[in-house]
Amino acid sequence: MAANDSSPHYDYSDSDIIGEIENTPEGKVLEPNGPCSIIYGHMERPGETYILTDDNDAIAVCYVDHDQNLEEMNFDKYGWHIGSDEAGTALTLIIHDLAGDGQTNLFFSFRQRDREAIRQMKRIKSDKMMTIYFISILYGELVKYKKQIYSIPETIIGRMPV
Repeated sequence: MAANDSSPHYDYSDSDIIGEIENTPEGKVLEPNGPCSIIYGHMERPGETYILTDDNDAIAVCYVDHDQNLEEMNFDKYGWHIGSDEAGTALTLIIHDLAGDGQTNLFFSFRQRDREAIRQMKRIKSDKMMTIYFISILYGELVKYKKQIYSIPETIIGRMPV
């Protein structure tokens, strides 16, 4: 590769990405040329969630959205929904908005025959919580908006099929 090649490199692990996000202060831009380059390259569509698994199998989630949408969220008022069928399990985190008349749904799909998805769901079930990094799309850059840890109630944990 030429020395002046500025194309992004995606040879970072999930642990590298989680570490970079964790060490970036809230309100600061995620570095586009390090571990977070993959977020810039693939994860910048608003309203999407991405599950990352670190070297110790701990789960972290990135949720990417526009700044104005994140500002409307009441991060402390939330609920969970779970549904399963023969194809897999769908877990949804429902975050209410500050006005109390709307919500944002973070959707996680775990296919029944996907080993990584099953491993992730087992870890979530074991931890009974989920760490989510809210990342804002702001003027073409990605900014760490907030880190939030959400507990998952036993009523949801008990319905996980793993």
